[in-house]
Amino acid sequence: MTPAVDRRRLALLLLPFALSALASTLGVALAPMLLVHAPLGLVALSPLGRHLLLASPHIDTWLLFAVALPRMFIVDPFMYVLGRDYGEIAMREVVDRLGGAGRWVRWLDRIARKASWLLVLLWADPLVCTLAGASRLDPRAFVALNLAGTLGALALVKASNEALAGPVGWVQRVLTDHTLTATLVSVLVVAVAVGLRWAARRPAEER
Repeated sequence: MTPAVDRRRLALLLLPFALSALASTLGVALAPMLLVHAPLGLVALSPLGRHLLLASPHIDTWLLFAVALPRMFIVDPFMYVLGRDYGEIAMREVVDRLGGAGRWVRWLDRIARKASWLLVLLWADPLVCTLAGASRLDPRAFVALNLAGTLGALALVKASNEALAGPVGWVQRVLTDHTLTATLVSVLVVAVAVGLRWAARRPAEER
């Protein structure tokens, strides 16, 4: 059976990505509450840059790295294999799930064909990891560059704690004073965004 028609294996490789996206969406929705009451839980669910910046002052450095590093890396090898084995099909699947990122895929693909190592080092998101696999970046280089870039990003976040103490502290105080309201607004915004994305992906004949 050729990779192009092996839909079961394709789905299995996409499963970690789907679970990660679900966890991240939940983290975004509950971010105000988690930031106030469980900052490490926020990092575990949704290690986005803004969440790392807001949560890291309240987490020991070793604990931040112990949780954030594997959480940020765990899906990437699956996306690399997906791109390596399925190429164009994999990119279409990932772009479809990332929504608005689709308009950038061709631009990123052109860069990846020439310097996929640089993209992995600087910005190892699911699409970049898929493109790195499609461009046949050496798997050992992929892992090393990915981990180095992630470690660098986490170190930069932690190093920024003092410089950003003022604005981060202000956000923390606002969310502490209005945790329930902020969480309800966040859940509503995420629900609307998910609903709009689902509606946009419906087949034309269902509209």
